[in-house]
Amino acid sequence: MKKQLLPLAAGLLVCAGQAFAQEAVSRTFDAVADTWIRENNTGWKDGGAKTTIETQRVAVKNEAGDVTGYAHFAGLIGFDYEVPSGMKVQKAVLHLVTERSKGGDIYVRAYDHNFAEKTSWGDEEAYLTAAFATEPIAVFTPAGQWNKAIFDALDENKQNLDSWINDIDVTSYVKTVPASAGRVDFLLTQEGDKALNQVCFFTKDNNGTDDAVKSEALKNLPASDLMPELVVTFVEDSNTATEVFAPSADTWIRKGNTTKRGSAQNMEIYYTTAEDGSRDKEFYGLMSFSGLPIELNSDEYELQNAVLRLTCVYLKGDRNIEIYDYPAEFAESDALFSTEEENVKTALASDPVKVFETKGQGNKSVTDTGINEDYRNAAAWTNEIDLTDYLAARKDRTNFNILLSKQKAQADAVKFATKEAEDITNADPGFTFAATDIRPQLTVTYTKKENGNTSIVDSFIGNDNEAEAEYYNLQGVRVMNPGHGLYIVRKGNKVSKVIL
Repeated sequence: MKKQLLPLAAGLLVCAGQAFAQEAVSRTFDAVADTWIRENNTGWKDGGAKTTIETQRVAVKNEAGDVTGYAHFAGLIGFDYEVPSGMKVQKAVLHLVTERSKGGDIYVRAYDHNFAEKTSWGDEEAYLTAAFATEPIAVFTPAGQWNKAIFDALDENKQNLDSWINDIDVTSYVKTVPASAGRVDFLLTQEGDKALNQVCFFTKDNNGTDDAVKSEALKNLPASDLMPELVVTFVEDSNTATEVFAPSADTWIRKGNTTKRGSAQNMEIYYTTAEDGSRDKEFYGLMSFSGLPIELNSDEYELQNAVLRLTCVYLKGDRNIEIYDYPAEFAESDALFSTEEENVKTALASDPVKVFETKGQGNKSVTDTGINEDYRNAAAWTNEIDLTDYLAARKDRTNFNILLSKQKAQADAVKFATKEAEDITNADPGFTFAATDIRPQLTVTYTKKENGNTSIVDSFIGNDNEAEAEYYNLQGVRVMNPGHGLYIVRKGNKVSKVIL
């Protein structure tokens, strides 16, 4: 198991009025068990030490040969896990490399059993039933070229390892795993009422690729490049924390149009008014955030602020935009006005949670000629929208959906960058907005309601310079035999933080 601790970023840790630099560290856990099992053969075991985890949906037939249903080939994967002393989970990513992609989307669920590799569907049935009764942690489309394996002849843009890597956000679940659990397990499946071909991922026992692989860049890859990993970022378990989140989904929908826009780089918003005064030619933006810190739902923490960043890329209509609470989750890749119409009506029937005036140069797209000098930077088009009151009023503050609408009917639209936005370059007069500066994000700050700890720094100053090193956790409690983790260390009158 890799026990890698790498500094990532600086934030702020507040402790009884004292401020310290907050270090974020990343730790990579290798898989300790991975296998796959078959619902249509409940006693079958893959035997362990296999090079791939296989998922499928296979037809189940009766004696007459009629299809009576579909059965799972399901993957199981488990990782050793520990939380460094004095720290908590900020982000967790399940890293898998696709071996072949010939089926459908993959559903990832929490699996509450430290399974053995030589197991079967029958051995796991009670735990499988419990897992399928929960909502998926994530659903993702496998990376790679569809209907191909990594060793096949591939399209030019798939002839590199990055195109076969899946990094799946599992933060929402890993945050709930007790620090003492010792292991984290996941269930991988394909789902639906039809047959679905193989989707396979490399296991911890893979042998790497060999010289027979068709693409030069994928030949003879070491096994270490293909292994599954759980990469967890930890931060100090401080009194105040600030975290930044990208939308889990964003798109826009248009009345009377069947184009699906889940991969669009911007969302377009406007409407016109029909002769009877009703809305006509309606365009709306939809956005979801999920997996926000579970502390936001805890009585021990208080939300300080929540700010949504939206960057305008096209401003040729009325500047005023309304944000409404949206009553349901939506499928980014499949959302249409026809499927969302009732939810749109419900949202618009309530008062907006926020109205803001869009920033940017009027009657311009960021790629137009004639952009004034003051508007040749992303900040001049970026809106910081305070959603603190909205989020604080919600019962569930870890997930929410919003609808964006124009306040006034206009023939011209307003467009905002989405999470899929790429760099935008204006050739004349010549400037570029970086994708990282224009993609939407939500910044959330929250604080523990009570802070009874006193700063141990105050008591350290002035002590004997010759004293031996003493280790303390972030709550000021001395640790006689420190293990892995983040500590405050005193040596004489010198105080510092160290990662062991």
